[in-house]
Amino acid sequence: MSDLSVVQQCRLAGVPRSTLYARRCSEPTGAEEDLHICQLLDESYTCYPYYGSRRMVAYLRQKGYEINRKRVQRLMRH
Repeated sequence: MSDLSVVQQCRLAGVPRSTLYARRCSEPTGAEEDLHICQLLDESYTCYPYYGSRRMVAYLRQKGYEINRKRVQRLMRH
C-alpha cells in the first residue's frame, strides 16, 4: 500500500480526484438516446401523420421505451 493519500496521488498523476470516483456508464447518453427516439418518431410520423404526442407515447411504450409525454413533445418540436 502507498503512504501517499488519494489527494497526493491524484495531484502527482495530474488528474482530478473526481475521476477516481466517477462511474463508467455503458448506457447511451441522453443525446444519443434522443437521436434514436427522434428517428423512431420520424418513422412513425411518416406512416401516421395524425398521431399527437399522447399517441406517440403509447407507440413508443409498446416498443419498450419508458418515456413521458413532455419529452415526446420536446422531441417532436425539433
